[in-house]
Amino acid sequence: MRRLRPLLRCLPAVLLAAAAQAQPPPAAVTGTVVDGVTGDPIPNAAVASGAETAATGAGGRFTVTLAPGDAELRITAAGYLDAAVPVNPVATRPRPALEVALFRRRSSGSS
Repeated sequence: MRRLRPLLRCLPAVLLAAAAQAQPPPAAVTGTVVDGVTGDPIPNAAVASGAETAATGAGGRFTVTLAPGDAELRITAAGYLDAAVPVNPVATRPRPALEVALFRRRSSGSS
């Protein structure tokens, strides 16, 4: 029993280290939001993961941090249908950039 005591004292530290490694660090996701028909970049689209939202720049590019436990990006832009894109939260790094295509809403005006 005396030989086991030093080992038992180390056990909590080993368990804490293992638990810390089980949670991957937040992952940054980068990409471009484009028009699904023309391929043109869409500026000012919102890309969200959890409570974090990033806006695309003039070239449609974005970078957003993937929220812990989240595996989906939600993309919205005025005049376009919303999109949800699955993302692997534990993907290898560096993570490849995404290209997200949004499609215009059909106008509900009468002709």
